[in-house]
Amino acid sequence: MLLRSNAHTHTTFCDGKNTPEEMVQGALAKGFVALGFTMHSDSPFDPHYSITPQTVQAYLQEIRRLKEVYRDQIAIYLGVEKDFYSHIDRQEYDYIIGSNHYMLDPETGIYHIIDWMPPEFEACLQQTFHGDVMALVQAYYDNIVQLVRQERPEVIGHLDLLRRCNARGHFFDEEDPAYRRIALDAVDRIAAVGGIFEVNTGGVYGGYLDTPYPSAFLLRHILEVGAKVTVTSDSHCVDSLDFYFPQAVQLLRKIGFSSVEMLGQHGFETVPLTE
Repeated sequence: MLLRSNAHTHTTFCDGKNTPEEMVQGALAKGFVALGFTMHSDSPFDPHYSITPQTVQAYLQEIRRLKEVYRDQIAIYLGVEKDFYSHIDRQEYDYIIGSNHYMLDPETGIYHIIDWMPPEFEACLQQTFHGDVMALVQAYYDNIVQLVRQERPEVIGHLDLLRRCNARGHFFDEEDPAYRRIALDAVDRIAAVGGIFEVNTGGVYGGYLDTPYPSAFLLRHILEVGAKVTVTSDSHCVDSLDFYFPQAVQLLRKIGFSSVEMLGQHGFETVPLTE
């Protein structure tokens, strides 16, 4: 089966490589029926995502323009990827992806980005958590749960983003019962509030991971608690708009999912995972 939309899309307004209109044209070439843009929220403390309030306004205007220009060809949605430490005007957006990319050191005021490079992760671990990786893991998942409770995002972004810098278990063992208890508890707490868990293929596209976020053991638990999932590519360029979608569908079928939520003509719609 084909999944013909993507709800997690970045452009040159943040850290993407293509303009919004180039992404729309790429989506049309792939036969998409819908495309959701999700610029990173304003995080002035991060030099990698130097987004300004002026950038945000230009983004809002451009996506609204594209909605009108392409309304007879594809459904376009104005979303945002809101970080735990950022602020947005929710009324401006069709939906929110809630994500956590940073950990704040309360003593120094430094925001450590945890999905950039291993040295950044190491600095966070040593400076903020004094080498206690499970304390870092707990704080990370607590941030996501708090974000979901406060903001009620429609989508929970790349739940176990900690995996990106953890190649070959460099910082922690992902099969460690202590790690799994923390992550599974986060799923329970998030599911009690609601929201769609994102099956994000971006880490595979970037070469950081062999499987999408979240890990299979988390997906199994998401299914057990009756929560919903959506497949996205966290796309930063035209080529990756539907990257690894067939493999993600195969993985979800194997775990036992019978459907996913995907953007369609009327927002998020349930799509059966048929052959």
